[in-house]
Amino acid sequence: MRRRRLRAALDDCLRSLERGESLESCLARYPDLAAELRPLLRTAIVLRQMGEITPRPEAQAATWLRFSRRAAQMRAARMRRQWRWLAPAAIAASLIAAVVLGLALTVMAASRSLPGDPLYRVKLLSEEAQVLLTWDREARARLLLEQADRRVAELERVSAERGEVPAEALSALRSRVARASRLLEGSDTPLAQAAESKLERQQAFLVRLSAQAGLEERDDLVATVAGLHNARLRLAGRGVALPAESISGGLLQVEGVARPTGEPGVWLIGPYQVRVGDITLGDVPLEQGKLVRVLVGRDPDRVLRALTVAVVGSPGQEIIVRGVVQRIEGTELDVDGRLVRIASGASLDTVNVGDTVQVRAYVSNEGLVATEVRLLGGLNLVSTFSLDGTAEDDLTLGQRQDVLWRVAGQVFRVTPSTVIDAGAGEPRRGAFVRVEARRQGQELVAQRITVLSAAAPASGSLWVQGVYQGSANGKWLVGGAAVDPPPGATPPPEGALVRVEAVRSGDRVEARGAVVVMGQQQGVLVKVRGTLREMRDDGTWLVGDSTVRVGADAHVAGKPEVGAEVEVQATSSIAGLQAVYVQVLAPAPAPPPAETPTPTPTPSPTPTPTSTASAASPTASPSPEPSLPTGSTTAR
Repeated sequence: MRRRRLRAALDDCLRSLERGESLESCLARYPDLAAELRPLLRTAIVLRQMGEITPRPEAQAATWLRFSRRAAQMRAARMRRQWRWLAPAAIAASLIAAVVLGLALTVMAASRSLPGDPLYRVKLLSEEAQVLLTWDREARARLLLEQADRRVAELERVSAERGEVPAEALSALRSRVARASRLLEGSDTPLAQAAESKLERQQAFLVRLSAQAGLEERDDLVATVAGLHNARLRLAGRGVALPAESISGGLLQVEGVARPTGEPGVWLIGPYQVRVGDITLGDVPLEQGKLVRVLVGRDPDRVLRALTVAVVGSPGQEIIVRGVVQRIEGTELDVDGRLVRIASGASLDTVNVGDTVQVRAYVSNEGLVATEVRLLGGLNLVSTFSLDGTAEDDLTLGQRQDVLWRVAGQVFRVTPSTVIDAGAGEPRRGAFVRVEARRQGQELVAQRITVLSAAAPASGSLWVQGVYQGSANGKWLVGGAAVDPPPGATPPPEGALVRVEAVRSGDRVEARGAVVVMGQQQGVLVKVRGTLREMRDDGTWLVGDSTVRVGADAHVAGKPEVGAEVEVQATSSIAGLQAVYVQVLAPAPAPPPAETPTPTPTPSPTPTPTSTASAASPTASPSPEPSLPTGSTTAR
């Protein structure tokens, strides 16, 4: 605690000295630390006064001439007397050079050290010296943020290689983000905006790390998460702080549909009551019915306080959940803390507590509603896939008997119980549709049909998505569908949910590429479908009313542009939705043609009659100008 106060006091006094305050007035504010601060501040003042030392050219030339002459004399003397003791000045110079070289080599060696290594403290001290000699506020903040990135990289490496979470790296990380946020507080520069994104990612990493850490390391991690959160609050200009003691009970990530309670500021997120207040960052204020992911801290009284909120889904959106069944109560399942209500008529496997399942659900105002619950690896799951392609026939809605329907060269049996979503248009020939089907014997029976857009993409591609089961006879088996793999492609891991882009060649489906959209691990995959309203500079897209981060590792099929209809499959984290696969369903509509105004005819000049003495003709009145009818437009 004293070391932390000393660093903060030193930083404050250095800023005060920059503003012209005297050394003694700075020390007067910290009487208990004055003895330690005085030599450090005097050194800083001397270094600042020295400035950059550059010798005059004529002095350099004269010195070099004297050096050359002296060197010639020494060589001549050495020829006469080979063995001669070194002069005391030469010995001192050699010692100084050796010390300087030794320090330089030590600092170079320390730069590669990790927490726990003997030279790690030398590395931190050399970094502090760099900060001390950087006077510009923004340059100092940038340097501190770069050093914070190094601390996170060190923590990631040491935790992976040694299974440890070193306290000295956490302390250094807290110190650097606190000082950087104070330097950037109140500014709206690109560096301040980049700092917020950087701190958000660092906080997410520490939260993941805390879930794996031991009890003896968890207190330091929680204190560091609180420190990063306070830095984010400072950059956001909230004017509040999160005491580390208020989350000393630990960190928890909860996910569920947000519902208000009768108490102000208290929301029900799944089965948890969470307080949302001034310290909460992210997608606030909350909206009822939104599927949200919340990072909460538990205080000593076990009250849950929301630190960050990220909207995962909106009412009507489809999500896929993979996890372990924790509890079964009536028509409700608890899958890894997510409450799911089973819809009437849902497709179900027989599941028990402890089973790993894949749940297909949609978001409603009352929570998650499951339409399908399958055992992960069970026969019903691995024999189900979806196919996106061009409809080759018209499909009449409301039929009372089975019909065969061809999509992208594949024949499906459509039954009266098949669910048809025609929100984007009729399932007519040429439409771009999705068929979710299950193999029964030699037939593919459509479970659900969704019209994605009125016209299929011009590429002629089709897309198959399902659980990868392995290969047989040189073909990949994806949800029961046989696909010819791309030449030389590495097979996906078995059990992963994959999406394959392919073309049909006769009876064969030839894959062009495959993307793993959801691994074997537990988690959530969210499908966001809507109009691409904005593509921001920070890498986030606004799709409908959902914000999705589209990184360099996201696969994009088609040409995305503002106004296009897209579907994004994204994973959920405390930082929000991270795109895995983006599918352009329909291009942006063409802008309306500019209206061509109708030219107004110019009236002919009226001839002036010649007056006579006997009679005068009245002056002819000009014809009124023709005008366009009010509200008329050019036909389109």
